[in-house]
Amino acid sequence: MPLRTIEGIQQALSASGNSKAVYVLFGIALLAVLAGLTYFLVVLVRRQNRLQGAWQDLGHRMTQWKLSREEQDLVLELATRVSPWSPVDVLDSAQTFERAVHEHLKEAAVRGQAARAAAAVRAVRTKLQLTHLRGTAYYSTRELPPGVELELTVRDSEGYPPLRAVVKGGREDLLELVRLEPADGGLKGRKVEVCIFERDCALRFEAQVVAVDAPKATCLLTHSVNLSPAGLREFHRVSVGKPVTFRAAWETPEVSREGALEDMSGGGLAVRCPCYYETGEQLVFQIRPALWLPEDEERPQKPLEDREVMGTIVNTRMMDGGRCVHHVEFRDLPEADREYVLALVRRLEIATAEQPKR
Repeated sequence: MPLRTIEGIQQALSASGNSKAVYVLFGIALLAVLAGLTYFLVVLVRRQNRLQGAWQDLGHRMTQWKLSREEQDLVLELATRVSPWSPVDVLDSAQTFERAVHEHLKEAAVRGQAARAAAAVRAVRTKLQLTHLRGTAYYSTRELPPGVELELTVRDSEGYPPLRAVVKGGREDLLELVRLEPADGGLKGRKVEVCIFERDCALRFEAQVVAVDAPKATCLLTHSVNLSPAGLREFHRVSVGKPVTFRAAWETPEVSREGALEDMSGGGLAVRCPCYYETGEQLVFQIRPALWLPEDEERPQKPLEDREVMGTIVNTRMMDGGRCVHHVEFRDLPEADREYVLALVRRLEIATAEQPKR
């Protein structure tokens, strides 16, 4: 296309009889095209270098996690499958990891290699410490810890009452449930809608019943990565107990109030402080993860950057001594901020769960 443009300019100017002007303008046009091509090549090279650096970073991180050669090969396959332009996401993002695992195991099942593939995924999941986390947001039914209660409703059938069961967990290929009530072998092959109930978390997903052992009151369901809120509060809160600074949205950035962050979830937080503000006001929190998360050499992760996150006060609880607890809800957060908060809460939960061991 640029060459046709140049030829058109040359022909048009040649017709005017001013050959000197023709060559000058032709040279300018040629330089412009060359400059554009050079810029394109520079951008392409830089992008390639960044991509190469990202894959090298993934290799370095896998070495830090002390993954075996087989485990590294699996992580490389997972990253290639769902995040080739940002491969480290398969280690840093639970959502990316779960999506990649789901696709990988579906393909392995078609090839008749489900058991072997599931064992390999379980080994990697264990080393990356992505097992049995309670709270934040579940991205996959593979994350459900043992003991979570479920309610199953058979689709397109009025002959079955709602069923209850409890997650046994531990399998990558299928979701294993125990204490199925009522236990009915006729459930095999039926599609069910499942609700998860855990503390203040309620989620819904659809699955198919693969097998039922009525005498033992157990069953197996297909896993799902399509979990949606089921009408109750979506996020489990994690206790924090750390200092936090904030201000009202209408105050200048120079204003900095101090408070204690009591708890936090993907949907909001609670801050204890002097009663500065009223219900309905928007607060801007200065999130500094390095002040809340201990360093952990055994769990190498990309540090979370400092960030401002805005929330709205939904209610206030008065305390003694002229202080109060503001309950804040994150409303209409940009997707990047939402993912940031979920990643932070997930790491806070891991750190909190490990405190008694230290």
